[in-house]
Amino acid sequence: MTESPAERPEAVYEMTAARRGLIMNCGKLTEHEGRYNELPVTPENFRPMVGSYAAISAEAVRRNEAQVRSGFMDYLYSPELQGAKPAKVSQAEVDEAIKLIENRGTK
Repeated sequence: MTESPAERPEAVYEMTAARRGLIMNCGKLTEHEGRYNELPVTPENFRPMVGSYAAISAEAVRRNEAQVRSGFMDYLYSPELQGAKPAKVSQAEVDEAIKLIENRGTK
């Protein structure tokens, strides 16, 4: 017997922060080894945030865009299913996400 969508518990997501240390160079985010090495693994003021995918995703986008507008991306914020094992993300997927953020609002 399967559960109806109304009977299933809502998934809970948490905010994650992945250290990047990128700087804006000629309109593109590029790696900056010195900046990366100076950053703590977790942002100093990072507070755990838990909620629905929509809420966590919206806050992650807000934080990521604020960094890009300031000319850097020290951390890439994203929602992750609470209790899930960390996803293995390829460098190509990270690069694609950065391109999407850089190009947001340019069309």
